[in-house]
Amino acid sequence: LVSEITNSLGLVHVNVSGSSITDKSMEMLAATCKSSLEELDIGFCAGVSDKGLGYLVSKVGRQLSKIHVWGCAQITDDFLDGHDRLDEGGLEIIGVWMKKFGGRSLR
Repeated sequence: LVSEITNSLGLVHVNVSGSSITDKSMEMLAATCKSSLEELDIGFCAGVSDKGLGYLVSKVGRQLSKIHVWGCAQITDDFLDGHDRLDEGGLEIIGVWMKKFGGRSLR
């Protein structure tokens, strides 16, 4: 899977849900699709951590507007609270309990 990603320049929508993708894969995806990636689905991918997802979000352009993380309990508030793109708007995280006005809401 990693080699397929690194050989696929210009990907816009990437759905790797349920796969064995890892933080290293996020690095490779960021390197090859940094100016094209708009939407990413990593649902049920236990190998992607806050660190890997944070790296990808910090490296790709502002065209990345949506990330699906259903079933990714390992994505925590460390990522959700620690990334400027989430505070600035324009990046929607779908499928995670997020803080909203001091409580939690499901998006």
